[in-house]
Amino acid sequence: MFGKTLYYQGDLSYFESVNMETLKNGFSRLADYGILVVKKPTNAKERTKMALHPDFMPSRGADGRVIASGALWDLVERIGMFRREGKNRRDNATVSSRVLRFAEVVANAPAPVK
Repeated sequence: MFGKTLYYQGDLSYFESVNMETLKNGFSRLADYGILVVKKPTNAKERTKMALHPDFMPSRGADGRVIASGALWDLVERIGMFRREGKNRRDNATVSSRVLRFAEVVANAPAPVK
């Protein structure tokens, strides 16, 4: 849902960016680079858990918002250098800030009741 929302807002250029295989490859690559820490399940009831490596954890300002600096921001900026320009494209800093704010909203949303 996160990726689809970013696509429909115009922050992702291609809908294929959110397909399962692309995401799986992306997570795998980020784990290979040490950006994500992966904990494999020890039994059938557990799921694989992923988290940002502490070196990539963003800092927060006095107001609790993510500060646009540090290793994670540098990675986002580097990835943004390869974005294609075109109709409805925004500058990378604007897109990066919007995506990080949206990630905060998703992360702080209450879990659905089962």
